[in-house]
Amino acid sequence: MQEAQAALETARAETAAQAGAHKAELEALQARLEAKEGELGIALRSQAMTQSDLMHLRQRFETLQTEKNKVDALLTQVTSRLSIASKYLHLLDASARQEQFPSRSDTGPDRPTLLETPLDPRPKKRGKKRGKKP
Repeated sequence: MQEAQAALETARAETAAQAGAHKAELEALQARLEAKEGELGIALRSQAMTQSDLMHLRQRFETLQTEKNKVDALLTQVTSRLSIASKYLHLLDASARQEQFPSRSDTGPDRPTLLETPLDPRPKKRGKKRGKKP
């Protein structure tokens, strides 16, 4: 009977040792789980901030793209108007030279001068005369 009791004590000691080892392993696993949950929380907050930044950047890009398109359209319009103005100034310059040095074949009652040929069919706007104030 002492042998049975000794075997029982040995079995209890082994079971207690195994229980202690399992308890230590369980505590280590719980600590790892808590650490992973903390890391997951940080990762989720970081992802939310990144998504918010991305949404903001997309909106900003869309705004800038719209502004760029408006500026491009305006530049096209200005380029067109400057081209017309340049042609008109060249005509004025040629007309001034023609008036300074008219050739017989270029002038006559049936042939209009360059100043008489309209470049822009729109009527001219008349503004206030700017003179010196008395």
